[in-house]
Amino acid sequence: MKKVLLTAAVSAGLGLAMISPVMAQEAAPAASAARSAYLVVDLNRVVQESAALKAAQPTLDSKRNALESKLKTLQSQLEADAKALQQQAESGIAAPDVLQAKQRELQQKAQKADQEVATMRNDYGRTENHVVNQILEGSRPVINQIIQERGATLVLNRDAVVFANSSIDITGDVIARMQKSLPTVSTTPPAPQAAQQPAAKK
Repeated sequence: MKKVLLTAAVSAGLGLAMISPVMAQEAAPAASAARSAYLVVDLNRVVQESAALKAAQPTLDSKRNALESKLKTLQSQLEADAKALQQQAESGIAAPDVLQAKQRELQQKAQKADQEVATMRNDYGRTENHVVNQILEGSRPVINQIIQERGATLVLNRDAVVFANSSIDITGDVIARMQKSLPTVSTTPPAPQAAQQPAAKK
């Protein structure tokens, strides 16, 4: 899974570029100022190395392979049809009106192929995002637990930090705990919501 995609999902799905002091205080209201600490977590690693992603990977691979196979098949068919049409046009066998009809038919076939591929791409993307979002959401209680244990007041996403001592990096701890707390996730995303119909005018 590409890191850039996961980074986008981290930013949009979890909103954990930074866990605010308020969040930390809710997790550990009794923490004293002396125990305050800054922590960092690499959310990309949390997703990539999670047991849940490994469990979901066969489903994601199957959808991606099906998409790639369908794309190659449709491209081959369209290229063969276009080549045959070009040969007919150059040979003069078919009348102009027949060639125009076949050209329109080929264009319609190409549009249908585009729609089919777009549907499969959308399904794959929705499934992948659904998996990633569940993992990110599942990391919340684990991170909050570590906040409480360490008396932290601020947790930053590792991508937003230039340098951090390994002693404040909780990534490995989060991953290890999530092996038990979230071993699997659903690979069936919710059905897309239908566009709302405009209210009828009275």
